[in-house]
Amino acid sequence: MFKRYLGFWRDAFDFRGGAYRLDYWWISVINALILALILFITLGLGRSWTLASIFGSAFGLVSFVPNLSLTVRRLRDTGMSARGMALFFMSPTLLGLVGSALAGLQLGRFAPIAWLIYTLGILFVISRRSAYWTPFLPGKVKIAYAFGFVIAIILTVGLNVWTFQQAIGDAFTNLTKQPAQSAQPAQQSATSSSASSTSKTVDDTDQVSAYQKLPETTIGDSDFGYFKVRGTWQQDTQSLQWWQMPQNVMILTSTMGQGWGVDFTSFPFKETMDQRAFVLRHFASVKAFRIDGTYQDPQTGKDEAMTYLEWHMPDGHIRVVYIIAQTRPLVDAVVTTLGATFDTNE
Repeated sequence: MFKRYLGFWRDAFDFRGGAYRLDYWWISVINALILALILFITLGLGRSWTLASIFGSAFGLVSFVPNLSLTVRRLRDTGMSARGMALFFMSPTLLGLVGSALAGLQLGRFAPIAWLIYTLGILFVISRRSAYWTPFLPGKVKIAYAFGFVIAIILTVGLNVWTFQQAIGDAFTNLTKQPAQSAQPAQQSATSSSASSTSKTVDDTDQVSAYQKLPETTIGDSDFGYFKVRGTWQQDTQSLQWWQMPQNVMILTSTMGQGWGVDFTSFPFKETMDQRAFVLRHFASVKAFRIDGTYQDPQTGKDEAMTYLEWHMPDGHIRVVYIIAQTRPLVDAVVTTLGATFDTNE
């Protein structure tokens, strides 16, 4: 087993030989496990997206040519011609053109089907038997490889799930707690004075009124789109996550590729109360939905109002928004402004 993986690096520039199915899939699963270990150490334990990006990209860059040559050898072993291999490597571009065509014809909902057919086709092509001969493996060797595959896949999936659960949990926790040192002294004084007078009760009407009196500003970017909010907002520059400290309001936005949608339980509701349609004034024909509920702050244990929004743009790409605030009327005020002002142009 170890020799087969060493051969992956030794034959990094061999584009003329062949590679059996066992060689290809064994090396692929080991590389996936190595990448999972890199993310586990840098992101799961080290809590550093920067290190995860650096080391993950470095491994991808170093293994790019060996992976390319391995794929060429695997295709050659199946008997594929040079033209067939050229079409194989051009297929991602062709898939993108198909997706664009479906979007242009207002058939973006069929893009996942095209992607599934493409993925199954790639797996079929790579997994075909050798066109020449397949080496005989004793039964004990087959069992050893089967056991190795199962262990490697379980470890890879387990490490990835644990790593990203930790990373997402940390990111969301950091966003939902108020930064202690990011406000200006004057703002801190005003906030602490207001908090002392309303520490026991929160007047929903006063919060909404105070929000609506704040100056209007625009947040977002060219990828997600833009919308209006009230007050001064700060952004986590590594992601589209925004917060307004005086009223402790958090907005998280996300842009997803074409697909089946986003699992809104990624940031779980403590309680889901209502689900209904959501209207975008500038995209009235776009179907959008809204889910309301409560979210429990992991730092304070207090329940806060939470709303999840999702809609699919005409090109098939998905927009997702989470809004968390202390009261439901304040969340409603933010949602109303967002629905009335969201646009793809600033």
